[in-house]
Amino acid sequence: MKVLPSGRKLHHGPKRPRQKDQPLDGLCSGPLLAAARTAARNLSSPSGRNSIASMDSFEGACCLRVRSVSSRWVGMVNNPKQQDVPAFYSPLTHTQHAQLGRIAVLWGQVEMFVENLLTAVLGIEPLLRARLFNDKPIGAKLDTLSSFAKDMQNAPAAQAVRTFLTLAQEVKLDRNQCFHGVWGFRVRSKQQQIEAAAMHQRSPEKPFRADNLPRLERRLCQLSHLGMLALESLGEMDRLNGAYPLFHGDPPTEEWSREWRAQHYADRQIPSDTWKPGRLPFLEHPLGSQSEHRPGDQRH
Repeated sequence: MKVLPSGRKLHHGPKRPRQKDQPLDGLCSGPLLAAARTAARNLSSPSGRNSIASMDSFEGACCLRVRSVSSRWVGMVNNPKQQDVPAFYSPLTHTQHAQLGRIAVLWGQVEMFVENLLTAVLGIEPLLRARLFNDKPIGAKLDTLSSFAKDMQNAPAAQAVRTFLTLAQEVKLDRNQCFHGVWGFRVRSKQQQIEAAAMHQRSPEKPFRADNLPRLERRLCQLSHLGMLALESLGEMDRLNGAYPLFHGDPPTEEWSREWRAQHYADRQIPSDTWKPGRLPFLEHPLGSQSEHRPGDQRH
């Protein structure tokens, strides 16, 4: 019991036994286990009396439990009513989260080109394509396109399709790691490094490192451009000189379309000042009205 200067008595609860290191399975063995234990020891006694570190293990990974610095955070996440706090936090920075979001948008463009190329190369209707391929993974769709591209009579178009497919196959694994893998802190014992990376359970030995996000974004920009060229070579799309807004959904009436275009700049803006080649272009005010734009924002 401790008496505070105010005269109040502070009662300490019973001391909890310190949790010992637990055996870790899968990837958390050998050097990785040693590195994790070292990290646990370093984090278990920082400056701050309320710090606790322990480890849990599960297939292919380990969880280092650290409670320090903010009692408010600990109280908030331990609140039984707080159901929207995930199990782990992200190892990515704000900039890397933005990169990952742009990659997701670019991959949507790539999948759209794959679907349209299936329709054009196979010479089938969109409804039949949907029935045949909607349940197929992207790898199966790319393999089908590769097989049919060999029999194309239009040599320039066949080459454009093959160029698109080659790069699509190359980036497919990295994309799968980014979106289907788990992002965490990757331990590299030989290099004595810990870095942000995504690990897929199907290929845990080949993680995707966060510092490769800019390269993946740049390659997907190239892939989207190649998809446009492939469809253009098949007569299915007019070539675009630069990036343009993509509209989908219900076709607007002519009168309503004219009114909307008169009030918005979505098809006349230049990309954000932060844009540079190799990045997904975006607009500062994609759905804003004229009053929200400066005169210099218009595309002339």
